[in-house]
Amino acid sequence: MTPFLRVLRGLFLIAVLLFVSCKDDDGVRRRDGGFFTDEIESTDGTIIRYQGKGKGYPTLVLVHGWSCDRTIWRKQFDALAEHYTVISLDLAGHGASGKERKDYTMESFAADVRVVAHREHLNSMILVGHSMGGAVIAEAARKLEGRVIGLLGVDTYHDISQRMPEAFVDSLVGDFRKDYPKTCARFVRGMFRRGADGLVVEKVLSTMTKADPAVAISAFRNYALYEHIPVIEEVALPVYCINADLWPTYMLPLRQLSPAAAMTVMPGLGHFPMLEAPEKFQENMITAVNYILSHHRRN
Repeated sequence: MTPFLRVLRGLFLIAVLLFVSCKDDDGVRRRDGGFFTDEIESTDGTIIRYQGKGKGYPTLVLVHGWSCDRTIWRKQFDALAEHYTVISLDLAGHGASGKERKDYTMESFAADVRVVAHREHLNSMILVGHSMGGAVIAEAARKLEGRVIGLLGVDTYHDISQRMPEAFVDSLVGDFRKDYPKTCARFVRGMFRRGADGLVVEKVLSTMTKADPAVAISAFRNYALYEHIPVIEEVALPVYCINADLWPTYMLPLRQLSPAAAMTVMPGLGHFPMLEAPEKFQENMITAVNYILSHHRRN
């Protein structure tokens, strides 16, 4: 073999070793903590797109709410990744994910979270859910059986003992069906206080009013009629809420199921504290994570 061929063979072997070493058991490239995006099929074949960054402990999985997408966490994503491993995803029917699903239930959204967690081999997760995402992360914790150490709700779990009457929900659904953009815009404006940052309000309005009406209506109805109590009771995890004071939060039902439940209130804000006061929200996130970790270590 000529010297040139020996060098070429050596380079080829190095390339093969590097290729193999950057793959895990199922062929998914291992991450070094840098930013990445990926996609995976959910249990019903719908494509779920997600992103990740960081390699710290624990892992935070960020789940958006109704008619939103993973960009609601854009002001926290990089900063959180300096401390933790951070994953955010677009639930089915939202953002860049597929819209082939027939019924957008909390259980099916939880399956989206589960397949991402399995693909990335995630353990010791704190699931973070905004609004409807609070129901999704509770269901996901049930599906992930012991791999979740806590739930962090953002402006959610206001009173888990209450559920909207079905007739009232159906009347709202009727309004959405008649004129989704107009009804959604009215709905969204009620999520902010007077004097809220106009750019934030317009960004949220733009995202939510452009959502697929069929997806939005299905998800809205399923969320409005969802029963939190049996699921939160079953998963038996510490729960931390970071809530605004636009709507009152009644914590007693949550504390009866999760004695470790705690809350930080962000006064003077609306339904999107992560966008309205990002720096303070970031501080509260770190406090919440530390609280859940301390409880986890004691148990």
